[in-house]
Amino acid sequence: MHDVKVLANVFKRNTMVTGRQVEGLTHADSLLQPDFRGNCLNYVLGHIVVHREKVMEMLGLTPIMDPTSRALYDYGSDPITEDVEGVLELDELMDLLSQMNELITSAVKDLTAEALAREVKLGESSATLGQRLEFFGWHEAYHVGQTEYLRQLAGTDDKVI
Repeated sequence: MHDVKVLANVFKRNTMVTGRQVEGLTHADSLLQPDFRGNCLNYVLGHIVVHREKVMEMLGLTPIMDPTSRALYDYGSDPITEDVEGVLELDELMDLLSQMNELITSAVKDLTAEALAREVKLGESSATLGQRLEFFGWHEAYHVGQTEYLRQLAGTDDKVI
């Protein structure tokens, strides 16, 4: 059984940690590409936002991200190496993340056991809504962890958490 308060807190905590990791950084900082195989902070944040949109859709909420931008940050898209059309400013990404946090945590807290047990199809696979929310929370936390290292590319040389 999934606890709706725990699920909601996962998204809330990820938003808080992400906010702390980007504090003091500029949009240009968010576009710095690591030397190793990976992607810039801007992409990672946009990727989190894209997957929050998927969570919102599963919860019956209306997506709020521009479709052109969404395509740049979705799974399998090319790395973002420069400020091209559709790349969102760091502040815009954080505003979207914050807005989505409010919408998702509010919706998740109101879910019933029956709603969490509802089958949700995604691609070819099917799982319960509770399982999907748990997975998306884990997926998001994985990427939030990457923000610590991507912050350091800007020369911060600090420890946020």
